[in-house]
Amino acid sequence: MNIVTERLHLRPLETSDLSDLVSLYGNATVMKYFPAPLSEEQCKQHIEKQQAHQAKESFSMLCARGRSHDELVGVVGLQRVDMKVWCAPCVEIGWILHQDYWRKGLATEAAQALLAHAFHSLKLEEIYAFTSTLNTPSEVLMQRLGMEYVGMFDHPRVELGHSLRPHVVYRITADEFCEST
Repeated sequence: MNIVTERLHLRPLETSDLSDLVSLYGNATVMKYFPAPLSEEQCKQHIEKQQAHQAKESFSMLCARGRSHDELVGVVGLQRVDMKVWCAPCVEIGWILHQDYWRKGLATEAAQALLAHAFHSLKLEEIYAFTSTLNTPSEVLMQRLGMEYVGMFDHPRVELGHSLRPHVVYRITADEFCEST
C-alpha cells in the first residue's frame, strides 16, 4: 500500500527504516503521550509486527516521508485493534510525527488520505481513533477530520494510576467521511 499526497509519500515500514524509527520513537518529546520511548529492539519488533499486519490485512502503520526531501516525517496508518475495551475489535487510525513537523498540517494531510483509502479502496465501514485525554493536539486533529467523540476507556496496557491511562475515543463512518469530503 503506497499513498502519495501533495507533500508526503506513505509506504509500508521496511527494515531500512530502523535508524529513523529509533530517532522518532526514542525521542522523549515525541513520545510524551506514550508510557515510554522505545528502544532499538522495540522499534525492530514494531517493524516486524507492522509488516505481518500489512501482509494479513492489506493495511498497517506506514512510514511517512517527505516527497521533496525523503526524510522521515513520522509514522501514520491503520491497524486492527483487539484490546479488551468496549470499542474493540476495530480498525484504528493513528499518527506520530517528528517534532520538526508538528503544526504544519502534515498529520491532517496524511490522515485524510488514509481515511479516503480506508473507505474507498479497502471498503471499511468505520474507523476509530483514540488517545490519552492529555493529548489535546491529537484530539483536535480527530475533530478536524470530522470524527465524532463516542466515549472513553482506560487503556489496559497502561498501568493503573498512570496519567496516560484514560483515553478518549473518536469514530468516523464511511458515510460521514463521504459527506464531509
